[in-house]
Amino acid sequence: MIRIGEYTYKNEQDVIHTFKELLKPEYGLKGFQYYSNSHEIEFQEIIKWLHKNKYTIKEFPNAIQQENSLVSLGYNQMRNYIMKEKNITGKVSWSDRRQLSDSLIIQKTDLNSNFIPESDINDVLNNIALDNEDFSTKTKDEKINLLNNCIEYLLKDDNGKYITIDENNFFGFFDTSSVKKYRNDTQVFRHNSKESLDERNSWTDNKKDFYIKLGIILVIQISQQNKISDTTLPF
Repeated sequence: MIRIGEYTYKNEQDVIHTFKELLKPEYGLKGFQYYSNSHEIEFQEIIKWLHKNKYTIKEFPNAIQQENSLVSLGYNQMRNYIMKEKNITGKVSWSDRRQLSDSLIIQKTDLNSNFIPESDINDVLNNIALDNEDFSTKTKDEKINLLNNCIEYLLKDDNGKYITIDENNFFGFFDTSSVKKYRNDTQVFRHNSKESLDERNSWTDNKKDFYIKLGIILVIQISQQNKISDTTLPF
């Protein structure tokens, strides 16, 4: 038996099965609500357990590590994934979401990386720079989380060591210490401890908007310094 918070499961397979079931939209909810509060609470307990026990979802490599909310993963990300896979826009059927949920590959991993690009890094950068749907539909907290992860990913060389920021690339406005401060300030958006949640809740929308705009500039300029993207970006 596995005890997670107030919930009890037969074994690890039962935990994973329940996780997949919780991702499926619920019937009978009013308005535009897709999930009940009780499902959200149980989902958060399970995703924390999966994170602690080093599980990942093949289709969404960062979801467990970032401890995404039920709505973020079950609605936003799965919807975008299905539209991309089927090359469709607009409405995504509940049956498609249920099929995707059932087919998710959830397994343990020994990965040491803090961030795994879910698609080609150029796609990630372009989604951020052009405010494409994959980026624009994220919440402000999720955007800051992604920007922090991208900056860390871009700052590491092939040996996992941090590179030095070229101040000339930022025309004297930013240096290594400035970027480090940005990452330190936004670390709270990468964790879901009570302390991190309390600190995140203290941020005003204006502050989040500022850090999102600043993060976009940092991601684009650092990527150009690394010559990762050959695409002309609107900054």
